[in-house]
Amino acid sequence: MNLELTNILGSVKRVSGEVFCQPDGRRFISIRNGFEAAVKRAGIPHIRFHDLRHTFATRYMGKGDVVTLKDILGHKTIDMTLRYAHATLEKKRWCVDMLNVTLNGHYMDTKAEVGVDSLFVSH
Repeated sequence: MNLELTNILGSVKRVSGEVFCQPDGRRFISIRNGFEAAVKRAGIPHIRFHDLRHTFATRYMGKGDVVTLKDILGHKTIDMTLRYAHATLEKKRWCVDMLNVTLNGHYMDTKAEVGVDSLFVSH
């Protein structure tokens, strides 16, 4: 959880010891119904709650490293983490463009087109 969300949740008045609870303070048994209702209201087709893990992993890999992501997701192996993180279309295009640099010996300025700064894993 990032600092911004920690601050927001810290400022919310609680009616029980739970971070998220029903209006009367009882704990939620499952968030599935609420999630599915929100997805339906938003008009998002074919999404499961678990898909959010894949989305997070893919977006994180544009900024972070696989070892830290493995720890965040709670995986024992990097192989499992790699099942969650997928290359974005922009990153695939950038990689193909970089082959052109290697083959032709010149650099095509694709930074502005694909936001290259967000494509690399930091070390």
